[in-house]
Amino acid sequence: MASEKNKQAKNLAFGTLIAAVVGYLVGLFTAPQSGKQTRNEVVKKANDVKSEAEAKLQKAHDELADLIDQAKAKATGLKTKAKAEVNDAADKAKVVKRKASGVLVAVSKGKADDKDLSKAINNVKKAKGDLANYLKKR
Repeated sequence: MASEKNKQAKNLAFGTLIAAVVGYLVGLFTAPQSGKQTRNEVVKKANDVKSEAEAKLQKAHDELADLIDQAKAKATGLKTKAKAEVNDAADKAKVVKRKASGVLVAVSKGKADDKDLSKAINNVKKAKGDLANYLKKR
């Protein structure tokens, strides 16, 4: 039930974003200005959106690093089996964190597209959620 609501919320947010972009572009292309000005505004807006997504990924990346540190600290006081489980969860989160770092570097060099950035943001959010839930259980 909760995941269905989460999915619906994501779909609504995505639909709202698409509608906002389409509305922006319609307004932009119907505005009385030169083609050069319009192109410059489109490029500026695209760069703004890219920068915002990059900032979201960086923030999620940093939060995931904090959770990994918490998991490692918690693992030191646990018994062998529980310790192995916490370490495994933290190791999986580290893989996602490392991949997110790679995407951040690629974005800064202009070598990553929106699909890569979106996928990395979703993967980091999922890893953060999984690790945070695991830490709450222990």
